[in-house]
Amino acid sequence: MDFFSLVVGFLIGTATGAAGNYMADRFTDSRREKKQVKENERLWREVEARFPDLIEEMKEDFSNPEHRDTRAFFVKSSKTSIGFLTEPCFQYCVFQTKVATDSRRSLPPIPRESCH
Repeated sequence: MDFFSLVVGFLIGTATGAAGNYMADRFTDSRREKKQVKENERLWREVEARFPDLIEEMKEDFSNPEHRDTRAFFVKSSKTSIGFLTEPCFQYCVFQTKVATDSRRSLPPIPRESCH
């Protein structure tokens, strides 16, 4: 075997190994990404199923042109309060009754002055 064929074989083997490793990583990353997207969609459907009224109200609030600059929202217990806010926001209260059924009550959007 001469030196030239040894070098060519080494270079081709290195290139093939690097390309194979790249393609395997790319395929694995793509598969993981698709899996994560499906999991996120499943979780979102579960939240929508558990709190349909709350989600609908949130959609209405955020689609209102008057509140187009409002990006912050809080889903909290009705017994808590949010303080030290520097931007306009929405507060949504979720509480449970004694019979362990979910009841939903939402508060109106907090005006810009109240969030300071």
